[in-house]
Amino acid sequence: MANEAFTGSRRVVHRLDTQNMQIIQWTKKNGYLFTVVVRSSTTSKGPSVRVFVTNHEIIPTLHQWLSWLKDVFSLDVKRTMVDCSPTEIAAIRKVFDNVNILLCH
Repeated sequence: MANEAFTGSRRVVHRLDTQNMQIIQWTKKNGYLFTVVVRSSTTSKGPSVRVFVTNHEIIPTLHQWLSWLKDVFSLDVKRTMVDCSPTEIAAIRKVFDNVNILLCH
């Protein structure tokens, strides 16, 4: 799935890669796109409610973002799904106690 955005006079196209959440831009700069999706218990579907882009997938950066989400929105995560990233798993476990982490293969 590709999304297009216009920034100033430059057109940026990015694609969400489900393996490593890497953003591929026409400028050839890579980064990581993280999204928070809220799922309805009725429909099992839901929208992305928060997006975070970074050029480094490291625990301190993810920890800071997840802590901000937890504090500002009183977020209490019971279950989450990640794409087998040890970095994501470590950051999530540092922020949310007793979270059930499902792995997407």
